[in-house]
Amino acid sequence: MKRIVLLFVFIIVACEKEAKQTQKVDNELAKENPAQKQNSVLNQVNYLEKGNEITMATQTALLHTVAKAIAEKGSHGAVEYCNLKALTIVDSLSKANNCQIRRVSDKYRNPQDKAQNEIEEKALKTFLEKHQKQEKLEPFTLQEGQNTYYFKPIMIGMETCLKCHGDKNKDIEPKTLATIEKLYPNDLAKGYKLKDFRGMWVVKFSKSTW
Repeated sequence: MKRIVLLFVFIIVACEKEAKQTQKVDNELAKENPAQKQNSVLNQVNYLEKGNEITMATQTALLHTVAKAIAEKGSHGAVEYCNLKALTIVDSLSKANNCQIRRVSDKYRNPQDKAQNEIEEKALKTFLEKHQKQEKLEPFTLQEGQNTYYFKPIMIGMETCLKCHGDKNKDIEPKTLATIEKLYPNDLAKGYKLKDFRGMWVVKFSKSTW
């Protein structure tokens, strides 16, 4: 029980630490006209702040329930939970915040987490290239028509993550592996190590959001 409590506390502390990271604006979005540039920067800072708030709330909700599932049923229970409940929680928070929230990865477990359009592919490629160069990954925004997209990296930050996403011969228990293979026969989300880039949060804001 003490280990479970410590695990939960560690997860929450990790989330709070991530929330304090410095947020930067993607300079490519600024226009040449000085007045337009200033307005663009102000708007993007707002979207960065809002995107960070939304993804932190979503991630905290997911981690809280995953920790509970692990405590009650073990890591294979967390896999079953993600299969049944994760999308429902994300959809609920999307509606509450009047936006669209997604998790996207090049090594996805659920096929719904594959990049679905050109702008998601562009953002994912940007993160992957920076990670390969060992550069620091930070949230950024991109504009497409009337929509603003917020992107935030998801990293393998805890050993607990490896119980479902690590080396199948070393980190993942046989029962958990069997559950993954049953629920996700085309799973790509294994073989990660600590500090690996896992994927990204995507928050889509429409013009009418604010």
